[in-house]
Amino acid sequence: MIDPSPTVDERIAFPPPILVKGVALLLLLVAGWWGYRIWQRRTTETLQQACLAALEAEDWELAEQLGLRWRDHDPDNTRILAHLAEAARRQQALDRTADYLLQIPDSDPDALTLLALAAEVQFAGLNAPLAAEQTWLRMIAIEPRSNAPRRKLMYFYALSLQRQKLGAQVRDAIRHRAEPPDAYVYLLLRQELRFSDSFPIVSGWLRTHSTDETLKVAQACALADAPKDIDLRYYGDGEFKPGSLKLIEQCRELYPHNIEIIAFDLERAIDLGDLSSVETLLQSPSEAIQQDPRFWRSQGWYLRGTNELAEAEVAYQTALKLDPFDWRARHELAQLLRRTGRAEEAEKLAVVALEGKDLERSLLERPNTSDLPTDLLRRIGRLARDVGAAEIAEAVQFRVGNDEQMQPESTQAAN
Repeated sequence: MIDPSPTVDERIAFPPPILVKGVALLLLLVAGWWGYRIWQRRTTETLQQACLAALEAEDWELAEQLGLRWRDHDPDNTRILAHLAEAARRQQALDRTADYLLQIPDSDPDALTLLALAAEVQFAGLNAPLAAEQTWLRMIAIEPRSNAPRRKLMYFYALSLQRQKLGAQVRDAIRHRAEPPDAYVYLLLRQELRFSDSFPIVSGWLRTHSTDETLKVAQACALADAPKDIDLRYYGDGEFKPGSLKLIEQCRELYPHNIEIIAFDLERAIDLGDLSSVETLLQSPSEAIQQDPRFWRSQGWYLRGTNELAEAEVAYQTALKLDPFDWRARHELAQLLRRTGRAEEAEKLAVVALEGKDLERSLLERPNTSDLPTDLLRRIGRLARDVGAAEIAEAVQFRVGNDEQMQPESTQAAN
């Protein structure tokens, strides 16, 4: 019989040598990993302490260097961005300041705070409103109910005569119940954007954006529309005189299809009663102008002057559809309806147009756009109701409270 038990030479060692080596290697790797983690944590703590100490000592250059190394070791710690931004700002490195702040992820709890600081550096420090615009839009995308960036955008759009963007921003803010008081002023004055200080402010922006068409045209319009008695200190060394058309003429050559240049020329031609020039200007190939109520109001004026009354009425109605607060279009439509024998309808339009005109004057007389008394807000709400802007009327009522002065006239009579 064969003995099945192995001989001494045939027995397998336990544990196998290869397993011993594998376990030993694994233990070395674990120990190395833990050692690295301990080193990483201690290095991070050391860099943190050193960076904060440098900030405390106001050694801004060293603080920034240490902050960058600290972030290499702790890339998920977004608080480091604020420290880096502070160190860069103290060195007057505003471009780096903004860059650090803009690196904040949208999901971070401090995103809105740091982005607001970045936008302020871009707008006021770097004189870069176009970059600031994108930062404010980013903030709104993160939190649509944030009204601070909306107010900044409205101000920028108003001074740069970006009326379409201004109107869209106002209405979006109202939809989210995030509108600052300024929103209602801009809504009613969207066709009357004239500010005493717009020329120097826009001219300042052009020092950074010297080739930007929108800003160059806004500057030209601000100069041309400035009253003759305005404080001349706004106009520097006297190179430009209030009311001068010099920049308008330059922009007309450079940007013949710019909507603000066309609108400016239309207004001047209408004031002179120049039907021929108005007809020529209305033939502009610009697509944007088709969405501008001033174009349709001018169209109505021209057609009324050529006795094409039915077509003129359509043009005025289109203007009011695009901007129901355009009291000028409403007033001119009332005049047209009187000519066609629709006196009662014309009278209703004229009453609302007069209220719009008076309200515009009241708003223009305000020292600023951010402090509206409640009675003025109520007037805006009633006008919004009368012109069919229900969303605006509801927003005003939400802001001022449920007051009987905001209710329809039939309801008030019943009470």
